[in-house]
Amino acid sequence: MSTTFETPPSASINRVQIIDLPGLPLEESVRGLRGDELISSRALMTLAAPHAAALGLDTADLPSVLPDLTRSKAQARRDAALIVGRALTGDDPAARAAAQDIATRLGENLGWLLIALHRGDEANRRVRTDWQTADWEKWAAIRSVWLGGGLSSDALGQAIAVSAHRLLRDLGYNDIDLRRSPYGGVIALVGAARTLPLLPNEQQQRAVLGFDFGHTLVKRALLRYADGALVEVVGLPSLLTEWSEIYPVEEDEAALGRNVLCFIADIIAQTAAQRSDIEPVALVSVAAYKQKGRLVGNGPYASIHAAEGNRPAADILSQAASRAAGRTIAVHPIHDGTAASLAHAGAPNSAVIMLGTALGVGFPPVNQDGLRAVRLASR
Repeated sequence: MSTTFETPPSASINRVQIIDLPGLPLEESVRGLRGDELISSRALMTLAAPHAAALGLDTADLPSVLPDLTRSKAQARRDAALIVGRALTGDDPAARAAAQDIATRLGENLGWLLIALHRGDEANRRVRTDWQTADWEKWAAIRSVWLGGGLSSDALGQAIAVSAHRLLRDLGYNDIDLRRSPYGGVIALVGAARTLPLLPNEQQQRAVLGFDFGHTLVKRALLRYADGALVEVVGLPSLLTEWSEIYPVEEDEAALGRNVLCFIADIIAQTAAQRSDIEPVALVSVAAYKQKGRLVGNGPYASIHAAEGNRPAADILSQAASRAAGRTIAVHPIHDGTAASLAHAGAPNSAVIMLGTALGVGFPPVNQDGLRAVRLASR
């Protein structure tokens, strides 16, 4: 791509831990928890466990402690969030009350996390040893926070945002403007779509494929452009990411990398085969940080380099997808939080938090240089 947009791996807020917030009535149920334990689809599952009967959920799918990726089913994570969201507007009073309790807790947890990030108390700094003073100062300067990702959508996202707003207001943190992104669950697809380089004197309509490889779902879309701007995101059916089927039996990072690469390449190739009329380009948001062309971090997507060496991720993925498709496909990967932040480029002192299997984060650039305009008819 012509312009590089990157977020350092250290920006992750999953490992921000709330030890204390002096002077505030910090709830004991929050104390000591990390960001991903406070609000995520996995956190939702643990909060839903006491309400399984009211919601009609299977207790076997609802662990009492936060599960890792390989010990919880993607379908169970997705279904729990869908059921809680639907119950919020359903006719069953018991289910509606249970869902409201879960959404309220998630929203309050988000509020506590934002306060901890904003304040940067010494007790919380001490346990985040990889963050420097500048990392905490960055969050202290944040005034606008956009919420995106699966948990931010529909009734559940609205209830979470209302609960977080209430806590921030009640505790006097009115200077943190918290909003749901109008792009909701497709925010990373919109941001990635903005990175498609403009052709010289581009005027014709164009269409490419967009993918968002998350830890629970792979979201897919047809991205349409006109006069240089993104004008339509046509959603295609999402696919589950079942890590229990991708992780090798024996712990072997190279074998995992081969499996992950095959998983990504096959999905891109199969989707492209259904849309042979469009450009052979795939804009890919992925749940892994990208640094100097490589995917990095401790998540499974970064393991592709253990199998394919330190070549740029774009080269590895393009080669694998082209081989699987039997024709050349150019794949352009970008970190999902960074992609989401590009959807709101031009907003200074702002952050985007992705509410999903874990927390994604990105910081919108202060200008829109190198990015396409967005002119979607509807969001």
